[in-house]
Amino acid sequence: MKLVNLTPHAFRLFDSSGGVLIDLAPEGQFARRGERVRSSPPLSDVDGGSGPLPVGLVEMDDIVTDLPSPQPGTVYIVSRLTALVIDDRDDVYFPMDEVRDDGGTIIGCRLLGQMSRRSAGGEG
Repeated sequence: MKLVNLTPHAFRLFDSSGGVLIDLAPEGQFARRGERVRSSPPLSDVDGGSGPLPVGLVEMDDIVTDLPSPQPGTVYIVSRLTALVIDDRDDVYFPMDEVRDDGGTIIGCRLLGQMSRRSAGGEG
């Protein structure tokens, strides 16, 4: 089975004892969920006197860009946010059960997740 990492980060899967099962570099092509950003009123009167802070209002859509067509023997790793809207593919997975370093930075995961067709709006 071929794994293709369509996220902008390395994909590291750890076993239960902390050993790395797989360390996969990004493919260079990133599957992304579309979004539109509109302006929104700034946050004002922020502690620290830094002045108004700009705010963008984000509207997510259900269009995914740069997700390759299904290929036999290939699975694609995407972000969880992207996986949320892919309800017609059984070859799409996302990192879950994140592993963090001492500073709190995510360095990998312990599981591959897959959206249930029921949770994605299908019959499941």
